[in-house]
Amino acid sequence: MKRFFLSLIFFSLFFQAKAQESIVVNGEKYALVNFKKDFAKNIEVEGYDKALKNYTEYLLMLQRGKKLQVDTTHYYQNLLNQKKEEIQRIFLDKIVQNYLKKNEIPVEHELAPSEKIKILTAFVIEEKEKEIQTDSAALKQVIEAAGENFLIDENPLKFNENQWIYKTATGSFTQQDLVKHLNFAQQKIEENLKLSELINSGLNSLRNQFLINDYQEHFEFYQPKFKEEVDLLKKTIIINYLLENEVYQKYSGDELNQKLQIFLNKNKATYTWPVRYEVEIYRYYQPELKDKILKALKNNWNSDKIQKKWNTAGSDVALVVNQGKFPIYHEVLGKNFKPSEKIQEGTFRNTPTWIRLIKQWPPAPMTVNEAGNVLKEDFYNHLLNEFYSNLWENAEIKIFDE
Repeated sequence: MKRFFLSLIFFSLFFQAKAQESIVVNGEKYALVNFKKDFAKNIEVEGYDKALKNYTEYLLMLQRGKKLQVDTTHYYQNLLNQKKEEIQRIFLDKIVQNYLKKNEIPVEHELAPSEKIKILTAFVIEEKEKEIQTDSAALKQVIEAAGENFLIDENPLKFNENQWIYKTATGSFTQQDLVKHLNFAQQKIEENLKLSELINSGLNSLRNQFLINDYQEHFEFYQPKFKEEVDLLKKTIIINYLLENEVYQKYSGDELNQKLQIFLNKNKATYTWPVRYEVEIYRYYQPELKDKILKALKNNWNSDKIQKKWNTAGSDVALVVNQGKFPIYHEVLGKNFKPSEKIQEGTFRNTPTWIRLIKQWPPAPMTVNEAGNVLKEDFYNHLLNEFYSNLWENAEIKIFDE
């Protein structure tokens, strides 16, 4: 995405009475407590009324973006998942750093991913162990069904019930989960190990692995600030997607060039060259060339002849020639440029120069190519303002006390 605009458009809609607590935008109701929290800095800088108008514009864009069904697009989902992973990495790194600091664990090098996972696992076990519930009866059922000789038996365990053994607020480790692990262990263990020994040595590992998996899979639940960041990210992507589709990608190819030409024609005064001076700039790097180049210029030597004379093959570059049309304030001409003098001294890029005036060009309209990115940016701002105007003109907005 290229841009995220929350520009303030000054229309005749004014919001008064700071005590009002709800806003209804096109039939959808929003509590102003969210506005006061999310736009606190805007309120401080812009004042309440302008910030509220800004917030209303934000809601209007969200509504329009959701109508595009942006949530169903492949591009949206890919971008959301990518950005979520970036945010989550930042949160996880903070958790690791805070855990190290809390437990006074010194770190003398950059932690590898495997080391971070170990620390994160320790944090989760320490913080979430008290939140896990255990159903000992359900655990006992599976162990009894397997039997003490299960690991040396060739037959996999078949168990039909599926009660939870471990449970948190967001997930559960069930009897069937344990059955899968036992059947997997039966295939891998070669020595004559008793089931009770396996359970005693491996149950805590299964329990801890469930905790860390559950924590990462439900990270938004366990980290409310992360959830807030993701919610904001979703809204940002929706608005960017909306602006790209309805403003920045509205025209392309030949149609865009036609629109740019129309926009340029309507604003000729803005995109008109001032008086320009066609010049040749001779930068010389050897002081002894100063008078020699001046003499050549007075004798009307052209630039090719001058360069061939002093830029000989196999030697260092003695001079560089720049050519072009420049307005009088351009850095190439310098502050002391005099339009009345055909040959004059100057300085360009900290190098002494001779400037030869070729021709003075009168004011002239720019072409689309000459106006370049400035024209494009102005045109897109024009489309953006039209887009905002349309949002406001078709909006029904009410503000009231509860």
